[in-house]
Amino acid sequence: MITGCMDSSADNYNSNANNAGDCDYSGCTNASACNYDAIHNIEDGSCTYADSGYDCNGVCLADADGDGVCDAF
Repeated sequence: MITGCMDSSADNYNSNANNAGDCDYSGCTNASACNYDAIHNIEDGSCTYADSGYDCNGVCLADADGDGVCDAF
């Protein structure tokens, strides 16, 4: 019996494994980042963040008059 990661999309996939083991997934592990994915368990420095005053989709967070322009501008 060979224990190992059986998910071919994982960093440590073992094609010989026939008993499920832990898998490693590199990616963004910071939940406040725009590209966070809970499956990632190894931080690889790829996190991206919204510009100040905007959400991850580029939408202004403070636009009281609804004109599509941030209030600060």
